[in-house]
Amino acid sequence: MRVANSSEMVSRTIKEMQLRKEVGVIVMAIRKESGEMVFNPPADTPVQGGDYLIVMGRPNNLRALEALLAGHRAARP
Repeated sequence: MRVANSSEMVSRTIKEMQLRKEVGVIVMAIRKESGEMVFNPPADTPVQGGDYLIVMGRPNNLRALEALLAGHRAARP
């Protein structure tokens, strides 16, 4: 899922986002805007606008994450 430049997640680390706890998804990899792939990203990896998060989770959790990364707040699943 693409991280929009307007997302509140921009410049936060994986740890700060707490996606597993708050949204119920696991970040498996990040494809940086440059094309570089970061597999099993460490908790201190920052996310930037234009990055793509490769995640695993239930469909409703993925929809909530998509809205969050797009810069919109979604109701928690």
